[in-house]
Formats: sequence, structure tokens, C-alpha cells
Amino acid sequence: MLAAMYRTSYGMWAATALGVMLAAAAAGAQTHKLHEYRLHEQEERGAPFGMTLGPDHTLYTVIPRRDGNWVLSEVKNWWQNKPEEIGILVEGFSNREPMASMGQMTLAVTSDAQTLVSILSAEMQVAPNDPFPTEMVVEAVRLQDFSVVNTQRMRGLGMRGHLQGGLDRAGHLLVRSEIAAPAGSGSAFATWFSLAVPELKAQLACSNEGGDQQAIESACGAFAKNEGYASAADLAGAVWPAPPASPPALPAGVSVAAKDRWQAASVTIEGKPLTVVVINGVQLQVYGQQ
Repeated sequence: MLAAMYRTSYGMWAATALGVMLAAAAAGAQTHKLHEYRLHEQEERGAPFGMTLGPDHTLYTVIPRRDGNWVLSEVKNWWQNKPEEIGILVEGFSNREPMASMGQMTLAVTSDAQTLVSILSAEMQVAPNDPFPTEMVVEAVRLQDFSVVNTQRMRGLGMRGHLQGGLDRAGHLLVRSEIAAPAGSGSAFATWFSLAVPELKAQLACSNEGGDQQAIESACGAFAKNEGYASAADLAGAVWPAPPASPPALPAGVSVAAKDRWQAASVTIEGKPLTVVVINGVQLQVYGQQ
């Protein structure tokens, strides 16, 4: 099953990375389920999924499929009784690939709200001394008509090592590659790549060896400032944040079965604080105050 296939360090924190509580609930106000909606996709209980909200509160989810044709959905007006749903296929990983574990399942909207970027990565089954274990698939989706305009695999662009991607405030996709040093010799080598969106053409941004903060600032500080950040550390923390120390909680009084995966996000729409809880990538539950 996919749930077993994708059991990784991504695990519980990724399934809850966007989970938040309503401020009103934290203050003691009672939360009620306002309505729910089910996407027109098959549910795989316990399988991971990606999710984000766009600037206009549109909900986006990506769901894995065994054949490698993953389902990317757009749900507008999810807080109303009749949401508008569109689903398309994007490239992901299939059960035919030598995948050891799942990594990122990140969806992000560019600052100009024109493009959705899907970042999917996996650790591949490689020889113990192979320093290039990660593959990453990046898809650029034009939001105007919700269509794929570009797809790239990072290995095909020459990126090797452990890969992590994210959007920066300048609208670029940044991919960090880290290659571990051979046992007992040398230091780890890290490289930052910048990809224009939606073209997905890669350029070398900076590289450093050793990994200490001084070396990173010396090599990458100028690039970070050019992207609008105070320092390389500031950029790294914003684009490639560390997992939360502990998963956040569901809204007060809400529970999800242990075998299910969930993510949640809270927003204020027309003056009303709402929380949307997404279960297994297909079940949407909307909570608020009555």
C-alpha cells in the first residue's frame, strides 16, 4: 500500500505541518463543523499528501498514485456549500521506480499568484556509497487555466545529493543540494541552485564546503541579499524551514482516526475565522463558530 511505501521521516510532521488552531478556539470559544466536502478522487487512507492555500484562499492538494500520475486538485470556495473543484494529473513517483522513502510533498504559490509549484522528492534505493540518493520532480502549473506548463526532474538538470526545494520571496525556486563527505575524510559539500518560474531553468547560485555558518555566509550571503534577505541564514530559514518540534493540534473538540493523515489551515474570510481540515487529501471539513 502507498501508506507503507511512503513511511519516512516526512511522516507525522508533514502530515500535520500546516495544522493550526483557531485563535478563537484557543481563547475558549466553541468550534463547530460548518460543512464538509469530498473531492472526486479515490481515497487512500494513511497515504501522505501535499496541501497549501493560495492568496485568495483557494485550496490545493496533491495525492500520490501508484502509476506515477499524481492528482493535483484546486478547490475554490471550499468554505461554501458548493465548492468549485478541478483536478489534473502531474508527474510524480511510481511503484516501478526504486524508491526507498518519500521526501517533500510541497505545494507553493508564487508571490505574483500566477503559478503553483509542486515539489516532490524521494530518496532512491542506491548503493551504500552512492552520494546522490535524492530525486526531485518539480512541476509549474499556470493558475489562470490550471494547466501544467513545465516539468523537470532535478537529476536531469545536474543536481545531485540530498535535495530540498522551496520558493523564495523573489519568486524563484531554490534547491539546496548536500553531498555528504566520504567516511573519515573531507567535509560535506552544499550547493544552492536558483530556478526561474515557470521556465524552470537552473543556475548555480553558490556553493560551500564544511557547512559552518561563516562559510555559508561567505559563499551565499551576497546571493541571499540579492533575493531580498538579510543573510544566508535568513534565506535558508525561510525557504527550507526545519520540521516543527511537535505536531500542532486539531481545533478543539475535533479528532481524526489514527490511521488517517491530515493537514489543516486557518484563515479569516469575510471577517469569520475558519479552519479547514483535510483528511487523506480528499475529505474537507470546515470549522468555525456558530
